[in-house]
Amino acid sequence: MLQRFKPKKQNTFFKFFSIKSSFFKKHNSIKPFNKENENEKVLYILKAFNNFNTMNSNSLDYYYNKALNSIKSLEYTSIDVQKFCFELKNFENQADDFKVKAGLFLSALINQSKEQKFLLDTTALSSKIHYLGYSNTKEIVVNGNVGNNLGSNMEKGKITVYGNAGTNVGYLMKGGEIYIEGQYQSIYPYLLGKVYHKNQLIFKDGKKLNDLANQKK
Repeated sequence: MLQRFKPKKQNTFFKFFSIKSSFFKKHNSIKPFNKENENEKVLYILKAFNNFNTMNSNSLDYYYNKALNSIKSLEYTSIDVQKFCFELKNFENQADDFKVKAGLFLSALINQSKEQKFLLDTTALSSKIHYLGYSNTKEIVVNGNVGNNLGSNMEKGKITVYGNAGTNVGYLMKGGEIYIEGQYQSIYPYLLGKVYHKNQLIFKDGKKLNDLANQKK
């Protein structure tokens, strides 16, 4: 029988979500959890993540598929993914590849799930997660900042970030929409899809907004 996985820090797991923020009220289709919701599913996810590593020189697809395989037998909900994201704070200093590892694993959890909408909170993290939304096909709402390559290889769906994003937003993006409410460092110029900044369309199918406007004249 699987032993309970114990993160480094205790008593912080539910502290943040005891606050009914305006953010959760705005996205009321995905409700915050509380202690009564706790179940063994998150412990299995934490164990799978702890055993997952991306330290070798293989491709991103290799590690993404490795993450998918590590969770293929698990059953979980969007709330379980939300809980897991908050627990990532306890793993930040355990591996040099944390930023990539967390992004690919979260992306795999989301795409593998039967549910369509996911709310993630990254405000408790001091690190900015890279490759969040890798090969995305779902709707993701992020409260907080993200790292580089947001929506990399994204196929469809929608990603909204209520915070800042790093470099190469939409890297090798194939479709879908990305919304950034904070600041961003750079956008991948050859993406196929749409990128919005503060609800203004700024990039579409490899074209900047100014280029699109000139084509219509």
